[in-house]
Amino acid sequence: MAFVLRHCLTKIALDDLLSLLHVFLPQSILPSTRYMLSRLFSLCQGKVEKHFFCTHCSTNTYLGRSVSVTECPVCKACLDTDSNVGFFLVLPLGNQLKEMFENSNVSSLIDYPYNRVKKTAENIEDIYDGDAYKKVKGLSESNVSLTWNCDGASAFNSSSKSIWPLQCVINELPFHIRRLHILLTGLWFFSSKPNIHTFLKPFVEECIKLEKVGFTWFDKVSNSVKQTKVFTIIGSCDSVARALLQNIKQFNGRFGCSWCVNPGVCIQSESGGPPKRVYNSELYPGRSHSQYIDDAKFAVQNGRETRHGVKGANPLLLINSFNIIDGFVVDYMHCVLLGVTKHMCSLWFDAAATEPWYIGHKRRVIDKILLAIKPPSNITRTPRSVFSMAQWKASEWRNWLLFYSPIILHDILPVVYFSHYLLLVEGIGILNMESISLEDLNIAENYLHMFVAQFEQLYRINFMTYNIHLLQHISSSVRDWGPLWSFSNFMFENNNGFLLDLFNGTQGISIQICRTFAIFRNLPVLAMRYVDNSCTAAVEFFNRCMGKRLHSKKASRTQDDVTLLGVPKFRTLTASEKCALELVMTDIIPDQVLFYERAIIGGVMIHSEKYRRVTKRINYCVSLSDGSYALVKRFFTVNGTCFAFLLPLQNFRCVFKSPDVVYRHIFSARPPNSDHQIVLTVNNIVTKCVYFEQNLGSGNKKCFVCTFPNRWELD
Repeated sequence: MAFVLRHCLTKIALDDLLSLLHVFLPQSILPSTRYMLSRLFSLCQGKVEKHFFCTHCSTNTYLGRSVSVTECPVCKACLDTDSNVGFFLVLPLGNQLKEMFENSNVSSLIDYPYNRVKKTAENIEDIYDGDAYKKVKGLSESNVSLTWNCDGASAFNSSSKSIWPLQCVINELPFHIRRLHILLTGLWFFSSKPNIHTFLKPFVEECIKLEKVGFTWFDKVSNSVKQTKVFTIIGSCDSVARALLQNIKQFNGRFGCSWCVNPGVCIQSESGGPPKRVYNSELYPGRSHSQYIDDAKFAVQNGRETRHGVKGANPLLLINSFNIIDGFVVDYMHCVLLGVTKHMCSLWFDAAATEPWYIGHKRRVIDKILLAIKPPSNITRTPRSVFSMAQWKASEWRNWLLFYSPIILHDILPVVYFSHYLLLVEGIGILNMESISLEDLNIAENYLHMFVAQFEQLYRINFMTYNIHLLQHISSSVRDWGPLWSFSNFMFENNNGFLLDLFNGTQGISIQICRTFAIFRNLPVLAMRYVDNSCTAAVEFFNRCMGKRLHSKKASRTQDDVTLLGVPKFRTLTASEKCALELVMTDIIPDQVLFYERAIIGGVMIHSEKYRRVTKRINYCVSLSDGSYALVKRFFTVNGTCFAFLLPLQNFRCVFKSPDVVYRHIFSARPPNSDHQIVLTVNNIVTKCVYFEQNLGSGNKKCFVCTFPNRWELD
């Protein structure tokens, strides 16, 4: 089944695979038909619940887990007609949490917020350091909290139908584990957006129960039954879904901001289209949970009349631990990357040529620099041409914003516009760091407020979109709930792509997705029961199908827990190499050592400069524990200890400065001297960096090093 899911086999392909296996293994105990195979997973499939609603009325009235009435209690439509009855699916959250705690190591990791080692005690380094998290009543080492997401994803290019998955993650898990354990708790598949009173009803009811009573599970370590309470505290989604879930007007309506009462200004579109709403840089009073309740009561009492954009009641108000205003966060993937950054590039490249910021005529110059950049392999996508910006993914916009654009645009964009742009780049860079001091948080907040105020002056209010306005609130989300990466939509959007691969054909889409997801979640448990661990080939095949990375067979591990890859080369040390090695070794220097070209250090794959099989990547620029940077020339071992020959980069300086901001994540350096190499043990290597050499002509080069703001984000 792991093989079937990995390769997205159709039903016909699965039938043929089972038939083929029985041709070659006629006496096998393997099921011979798809039906018999599905019987093996019937326990998993039975955990999916159907909840029915009326499709005839505009409110999609909730009908329950079965249709026990003949007509809709609201619109009086006949429910005996199949076209008037629809359904959405629910995978009970309590059951999933129980299975996860009992059948994996998750239960042993939920004390991570209390046992982690912080870089700086008072800094913001994850969700748990946020002011709002600390105020949640009832959270302890035995309880957990959730971040949840609900957003639409188109199922077909030729249909208006879309899936709206309701997903959750456990905040108390370390981030690299948190993003691997995404729970699907509901799925709406229909031609219209879900009605929150209908779709959220089972979710809210279960959240209330989990908060008050919790769920029980058997702890195999202590051989006892335990009870864990669950608090639903963070909602992370894009602006369209957030307005729907908050039950307020969308951003193109009056009072459409989720966090303040800025009414916006309705102006005529320059292109002659319908009017659009823009937001000036003035700061307005913020919304509050209690004010929202008052506004909702007003809307309910006065029919369709709204106050401050609030349309009416909201089932999320029934969850005690969830703040309907501050519980939602500004998602920087949609707001900053697909919003502000993309919007600014549209202004620069697509505006009228008479605009002072226009650089559309320099696209080819920009492309020449951009396409020459060779990012390290932890940036999945290599740079694409600016002519194809419309097709860029969110991760490509992140790379453009934080790494590429400052290097490329500093000599192309007019100085005043580039200095203004650096406010955005540095502000978001700080908020996305692994460890954020309160001073840095205030600096970033100031940068972004300056960016919004100056944007109105430089580009005119006509281009002050809602995403620009949200930059005034994004720092508050970090202050309340931790760095931007800790609650961004990247992990949920990635899982949406995974969910869209779980069905074939055009019938029964939601049922296929939920049942297959339930099977996928239970495969590791079934593997523990039925896969013989002594059979290495079977275990490796299963892990590969489940997407787990396996090390090369040609790998060796050193005493300092470094994995060296590839076939080593036994070579005599040169005189200069011996001199460099004498500075760090007190023992006798050997004449010959084993050289390697790749190593995994701290979970990060690093190449040496001599590794030639990868030509479009530079994986050998590293940051060192003393704060300096170097290029890795070769790895080698002496008496079980791994060392590296390094070419240090010198004359580091912050290259992008303006009166308002200093960009601290990109440095310029002098090209390394190949004759000046040093030796360090590899535990001095911290991580990889983005390295770029720019030809200045006449044989001169300029080097740039870009540091990653954090180690957690993956494309």
